[in-house]
Amino acid sequence: MGINNPSVVSASNLPIQGVGAVILQEACRLIDKSKIKGAIIATLHDALTLYCREEDAENVAAQAGGLMKQAAFNILGKQGMKVGKPEIIKHGELWLHSDKAVTAWDKLKTHFAGTF
Repeated sequence: MGINNPSVVSASNLPIQGVGAVILQEACRLIDKSKIKGAIIATLHDALTLYCREEDAENVAAQAGGLMKQAAFNILGKQGMKVGKPEIIKHGELWLHSDKAVTAWDKLKTHFAGTF
């Protein structure tokens, strides 16, 4: 959006990203007020990271997904937001969600040799 970015796509995407941010904020509020047995520990672009006991993970993921859809309805006034399949990472595992992430970790992990 700065003066050095002449892309029309970037400028036209701003309202979409802004609404997405408001939906994510609403999702955080709904989850915080809910009785979910987990806690939000991070947001990233259009996703939430929740921490919970391993035995509660599937249920927490399903409830959080439903609340994310409810947040979109609250903001947009209509149904239809898609929520992707949750990724459940267990204690001790790394979130290597793509080939690019695996390649990056393979380069970085040599710096952590002996620390885990």
